[in-house]
Amino acid sequence: MTSSSRDKADEALIVVSGDAHTGPRLVEDLRPYCPSAHLEQFDDWVHANEETAAREHMFSEDSPFEGEMGTEASTLTTERMVLNRRTEGHFDPNARLRDMDYDGVSAEVLFHGSQNDQCFPFVGMRDYFIPYTDLDLDLALVGSRIYNRWLADFVSVAPERFVANAYLPMWDPALAVRELELAATAGLNGVNFPAPKAGMKEYDDPVWEPFWSACEFHGVTLASHAGVPYYPVSGPQRLATMMFEVAGWPARRGMPRMIFGGVFERHPNLRLVLTEQTRGWWNHEMKTLDFAYGVPSEALRKQVPKLPSEYMKTNVFIGASYMPPAEVEEALLEGYADQIIWGSDYPHGEGTYKYPERENEPSMTRQHQRWAFANCPPEVTRAMLGETAIRVYNLDRAALAEVAARIGPRLADVGTPLTEFPPGWHDDLHGFGVRVGTR
Repeated sequence: MTSSSRDKADEALIVVSGDAHTGPRLVEDLRPYCPSAHLEQFDDWVHANEETAAREHMFSEDSPFEGEMGTEASTLTTERMVLNRRTEGHFDPNARLRDMDYDGVSAEVLFHGSQNDQCFPFVGMRDYFIPYTDLDLDLALVGSRIYNRWLADFVSVAPERFVANAYLPMWDPALAVRELELAATAGLNGVNFPAPKAGMKEYDDPVWEPFWSACEFHGVTLASHAGVPYYPVSGPQRLATMMFEVAGWPARRGMPRMIFGGVFERHPNLRLVLTEQTRGWWNHEMKTLDFAYGVPSEALRKQVPKLPSEYMKTNVFIGASYMPPAEVEEALLEGYADQIIWGSDYPHGEGTYKYPERENEPSMTRQHQRWAFANCPPEVTRAMLGETAIRVYNLDRAALAEVAARIGPRLADVGTPLTEFPPGWHDDLHGFGVRVGTR
């Protein structure tokens, strides 16, 4: 091995997780941020929700999914979820940084909802499932302000290591602009961008134009996490239905609207990341949108002068959570590796993080990366694990390089194939039909 090769092998990789979650406790963490005028309503709401929170969770006992998800993967996911509740990283920034160091993760993109049964204030357990038409919007605005203020303090401990996604009143585009300004001033550098749902304007509506301009001006990225309200379903098809409705095309339906509405043509620096989606959709979506574009009218060509697939390549990215080797290989073979942002889904039971149960227990995230990226070209590994996220989320690369030098995995480590799978890995990994040990 040459000196240059050894230097590359010893290179510390900057790892950025495009999918991570917070779980501030309603009483201990969020109540201090509640305006005094709403404290009584806050306490009443907490009391009304504390007995139902656990039952609302997808993988908890008494859940409508319990008994109908009965795969080995779902059982182990539930066990991991319960184990991961032990970490205080859900709500404590210093504990969170220790967990990130343990996993070799230099930075994270933060969404609410960490499977610790703590609701979003005045909204519910899974905010993305709830249509705005079902909410008291005045209180929902209070709740988002409470959360955003807490989040600003949380990330202030190490701002270079977090993308803090602000939660905005997307039911009112003009109000969303004003709240975005406040959030950006407070240090929140991202936007939780919900999939279209009842009670909000579609993303090709001209009313959103000031919002796109504000996002572009502040350099914030739109991060859309899987999850939309879905129609009731019963029987053993529940989980399968949830997969294709909550993490499938409905969850990314806003993206074609933005493209055909000319949003990315007018705002070329705007970035959209679609996180925790079903797999294998990228090239099919490009072909589908180009087909729909067809032979455009003069008005459409003026609004959207390029093929939709071209806007996808420049402005849309995939937040690929806990990706297996097959997904890495697919991105390489089908030519969209430059669009990938890896995610750990911390601290979800289906993610790569596992709370250590003994001293010096190896990090499962580091092992997972070896499993997924061992046969990947180094330059692609760098891009998927961190470099693309740095560019898309406007992160400080120099600051993260210093963090990575201290905690990051070495390129040689990630490139070493995993020969033994750690306890707790599923035969049907994460419920996505990927068998451990296969490609």
